[in-house]
Amino acid sequence: MKLKQTPSDFIVKEKSNVVIGEKGDYTYFLMEKENYNTVRALEAVAKALHTQFRNIGFAGNKDKKAITSQVCSVKFIGKDKLERTKLEGIKLTYLGKGDKPVSLGDLDGNNFEIIIYDVEEVPEKITKFVNYYGPQRFGGNNAEVGRAIVKKDFKKACNLLELDDSNAVLSLRGLNKKVLTLYIHAYQSWIWNESINLDNSKEEVELIGFGNHFQNQITKSEEIKPRDFIIRQIPEISSEGDIRKVWCEVKDLEIEKVKEGIKLKFFLPKGSYATVFIDQLINAPKAATYHPRF
Repeated sequence: MKLKQTPSDFIVKEKSNVVIGEKGDYTYFLMEKENYNTVRALEAVAKALHTQFRNIGFAGNKDKKAITSQVCSVKFIGKDKLERTKLEGIKLTYLGKGDKPVSLGDLDGNNFEIIIYDVEEVPEKITKFVNYYGPQRFGGNNAEVGRAIVKKDFKKACNLLELDDSNAVLSLRGLNKKVLTLYIHAYQSWIWNESINLDNSKEEVELIGFGNHFQNQITKSEEIKPRDFIIRQIPEISSEGDIRKVWCEVKDLEIEKVKEGIKLKFFLPKGSYATVFIDQLINAPKAATYHPRF
């Protein structure tokens, strides 16, 4: 099985729940991109618009090796300036205005259209799968950086990020808050995945954070507790935690045999990963565990 031979093999269209009007400080736009992840694409957009990255909002990160579209926001930038902006691999389309920025989670989910190579047999349809966090969540050493921050080993976090560690907290605080938060989320997600590998019989499992009491064999071996997710030195990235469904439903699944292999169309709710679904669709019932390592 092979995925993503070309960006056009992996098409993602976000289903946004942002309410768009005609007035407000925030301009909403559709960003269509190819060969960028969302953060890198929006950094390029911010530079082209001569605004700061923190003035741009988005609902979720989309893959680099794909053609994706998603709703974003930018503060104090008008329609004309937005539509004059031209970037290779990125297309911006004005949608309207509003009083709130687009924030993480402001979507219902994503529609996918994916070609999978080197699959000889058409798999049987499945209606649900184990809702592991996928590899996009971890991105290199993201989970290890998050682990260092949660354990308050800020010097190690700087070394992992190749930052000056002479004043580690100051160096970390120089990074964008959204990027720093991704590191914390990556570590939480790793703990959640490992916990589900121990037991996937429950309907929901907590994502560890200072707002809950989640502890198990994994947290004990990691020597962490929920209160460790209060980062007093960088309070803006403290994480309360959450709760996540162990099983995810797949909607509108279509499977078609094509020359390259098979073509899939389906919808997943926000927070679920197409690559995880595909792995379990093709390899089920073999796909019982998922271990991102660091």
